[in-house]
Amino acid sequence: MPLSKLAQLFVKISDNLSKKDVRNLRSLVVHEGILGKARVERATPLEIFNMLDDNRTIGEGNLEFLEQLLRSFGKKKLADEVKLLEQEQKTKGNSQSDEAAKPTAASPSTHLPAAAESTGSPQTKEAIQCTGTTQSTTASQPSGTTQSSGTSQSTTTPIQSATTGQLPSETIQLNRKTQSHGNSKTSENIQFLNSTAADDQDTQVSLNHLHIELNSPHVKQDKVRQFDLYCQIGDLYRTKVHLLQSALKYYQKMLECSQALSDDTKQAEAYNRIGLTCNILGMHQKASINYDRALSIFKATGKQTDTCTAYKNLASSLAMSGQVTDAKRHYESALVAATETGNKTEQLDINCKLGDLHREHLEEPQVSHMYHTEMLALARDLGRKDQEGHAYNRLGLSCEDMQDNKSALKWHRKGLKISQDDGDKKAQIAAHTNVGNTYRLLGKQAQATSHFDTALQMAQQTGDQHGQMDVCLKMGDMHREQLHATQTAMQYYEQYLALARQLMDRNNEGLAYNRLGLTHTDMGDYEAALRWYERALKMQQDDADQEAQMVQHTNMGDTYRLLGQLDHARSHYQSAMAIAKATDNEQEITNIANELTSL
Repeated sequence: MPLSKLAQLFVKISDNLSKKDVRNLRSLVVHEGILGKARVERATPLEIFNMLDDNRTIGEGNLEFLEQLLRSFGKKKLADEVKLLEQEQKTKGNSQSDEAAKPTAASPSTHLPAAAESTGSPQTKEAIQCTGTTQSTTASQPSGTTQSSGTSQSTTTPIQSATTGQLPSETIQLNRKTQSHGNSKTSENIQFLNSTAADDQDTQVSLNHLHIELNSPHVKQDKVRQFDLYCQIGDLYRTKVHLLQSALKYYQKMLECSQALSDDTKQAEAYNRIGLTCNILGMHQKASINYDRALSIFKATGKQTDTCTAYKNLASSLAMSGQVTDAKRHYESALVAATETGNKTEQLDINCKLGDLHREHLEEPQVSHMYHTEMLALARDLGRKDQEGHAYNRLGLSCEDMQDNKSALKWHRKGLKISQDDGDKKAQIAAHTNVGNTYRLLGKQAQATSHFDTALQMAQQTGDQHGQMDVCLKMGDMHREQLHATQTAMQYYEQYLALARQLMDRNNEGLAYNRLGLTHTDMGDYEAALRWYERALKMQQDDADQEAQMVQHTNMGDTYRLLGQLDHARSHYQSAMAIAKATDNEQEITNIANELTSL
């Protein structure tokens, strides 16, 4: 089936996002509550775009959200392409409005297969060494929106008053699910279509009534009511229609009303909403300024619960902008506020976030372990089995980072038990893979193989290609590193590469190139190894991933030295050294200096 223009654009955008852009994309859709973290934490941009299309955040003729995201990432040309396509689709939709009620042929599918991204951290000479662990969703994250398998058409519906004929300044673009993939339409599909259509209609009616009331003479004299209406309209544009610039405009009017009323609490509410929307748009500095203003007001009023939330919001914004130390400080302040009020649910969430921050950004697994231990105690105290499972997972990750594989195994096995009790197949696949990889690190290949085989079988039975890809990588690593069976490792890595390409997962495709290069090096086929390293390096340069480039240059330097081509070896070591110095990586500076000295 030919791809629609929108599907082609999704592919183009996906290929032009850096790793930092992808991380920000995931953070934004989760922070806004558009998608749940469990659904996006391993998803590629293409998969996220498919999800956003499914839940009608974007779609034919409704691309403002995508355009705003791209502009916030500094992708002006891509944003312009999105805007041009949206205008083209709207024009086409208007010209065909008279035919809308007639049966039409199925349009080309927007959806493409998408992939998951490994969360492993780089180690030694493997560009990104996957540890075989998959981190589960953060505590207290909103759940994902129900996903339909239908294709969509866009219907442009102005909000118009039947009595006044007035139109508000914005026109809402709402996608309708009209046709399901395949030949069958299950009752679940039909119920979903009916419910989403009803939701769209409810949103239109609500906005219509709110605009009418806002423009009524008596409300124009009532600042308190104006404040409430601006808030409600802004929330609908942000959470239902996803026109973020429109939401921001109404939140700014909220702020103006609160200032006219000299009401500090209302000002804090407005600042908080402006900060939230700016964060989604990638305007993290502006978000932090508004969150800080809200925090100052709540601290002055002595409202501990609101103060705790304000600290968390500010910390989240600072973390997304790379100000990790400041983010840590504000999370710690939030934890103090939550502890003083005895809010154990907030304490659980903040301990989770602090643990993640220390492990993922500050590379302090011991501190991370401390916070996640407290998270576990709170989860048990609150009877939250889901968060208990997340805590086991995180404790396993921290122990692996500390190279305490026996303890890591204990935690991962507890996580496996909970996933089995819950009957969560996807979680079981990840848990079996985690347990298998820990056995691998412990040198217990038979037990590792048993869990890998179980994970692979379950992934194949459930059609979980991401799970299959992860197992193939770990099985390849075991056969190459522990069993020294390079031919078998090659087979697993080739399967891994095929799945990554099929799922259009650039990160895992690059990892596959790296692993194939390492395997050819082990086999003494240095020329073939260089070809794989060159492919990996090209992809990492396109993604502007400096750390991975540094490792790849080192790999190529090693290989050229084995070939006796010392000038080429020196050139790649020097490139690696330049990156190490630019990123202040003292350990690699020392290692690479030793390699240069040995030439």
